[in-house]
Amino acid sequence: MTEDPLILYTTDASESGLSFAQWNPPMVAENPEPWRRVGENVVSLQQVLAEDWYGKALTAPRLTWGDWEWQHSCPPSDPQRYSDLRGVLMTYTFNRAYTVASAENMQRFTGPSGLAMIRHWCLNEDMLDGKTGYFVCDVDRAGPYCMLAEARAMANGDPWYIGYLSGGSFNRGDIEYVRRFNQAFLSLPALPSRVLPDACADKEVVVRAIETPRHEVYLAVVNTGYRDKTVEIALPGDGEVQDAVTGRPIPSADKRRVRLSLYPCQLHTLRMR
Repeated sequence: MTEDPLILYTTDASESGLSFAQWNPPMVAENPEPWRRVGENVVSLQQVLAEDWYGKALTAPRLTWGDWEWQHSCPPSDPQRYSDLRGVLMTYTFNRAYTVASAENMQRFTGPSGLAMIRHWCLNEDMLDGKTGYFVCDVDRAGPYCMLAEARAMANGDPWYIGYLSGGSFNRGDIEYVRRFNQAFLSLPALPSRVLPDACADKEVVVRAIETPRHEVYLAVVNTGYRDKTVEIALPGDGEVQDAVTGRPIPSADKRRVRLSLYPCQLHTLRMR
C-alpha cells in the first residue's frame, strides 16, 4: 500500500522570495554600524526580529505597480486555514537569516503533515553588453555558511520537507557541506521534534529530539554559530548512541553524554537505542 500524496501549496511567486512588505527594503545586518558609515540603508537584525517584520510580510498583500492590481491573482498566505488539514502544506519561504529566526512564524505554517519550507535563491541579474545579453546567477554563501539558512531552520523550526526554487541551472558551490547536511536531514524520520533546552551549555548549539513509536530517539544537533565548536551533549536517557547517517557507535563514557566536534552551520544527527 502506498502513502497518499502530499500537496505543497506555494503562494510566493517572487524570484528571490519574500523580504518585507515595502518597496526598496533595507539591508539587514547583525552589526549595522559599519554599513551605516558608508551610507547604506540598513537595519539591525535585532529590530527586524523584535518588530516581526518578516512575520507580517508573510501574510501581507503582495505589492503591485500603478493600477495593475496583480496582487489579486496571487493572494497572500493564509496558513491558519490549513492548520488542521492533512495532506496539504502551505509552504514557508526562507532564504536570509531573519527568515528562519522565529520559531513562532514557522509554527504558523506547521500542520498535521508537518512543515514544508522552500528556499528562494537570491538572484544577481543584469543586462550585460550587446554580445552576451541578459544574465542571471543564483548567489550562495561560501564554505559551510552556504547551509546557514537550512541549519537555523532546523534549530528554530521543525521542517519535514525542504525544497528549492532557483533562477536557472541548480548548482551549489561548496557541495561537500550540502551533501553532509542532506544526508543528516534525510536520516531523520518525518515526525514532530522538541527542543531539549538544557542539552548543551553552548546556546548556539540547539538539540532537538524525535521520539519514534519503536522507542528509538533521534537527536538533531545544530551548530547555529559562525565558528567551529567542540561540545558535550546531554542525552535524554540511557542507551547506545549511533551516528544516524553511518550507523557507527559514538562513545559515551557514562551513557549520559557525548562529545561532538561541529563546524559552523552543521547538522549532526544521532540515534539512541
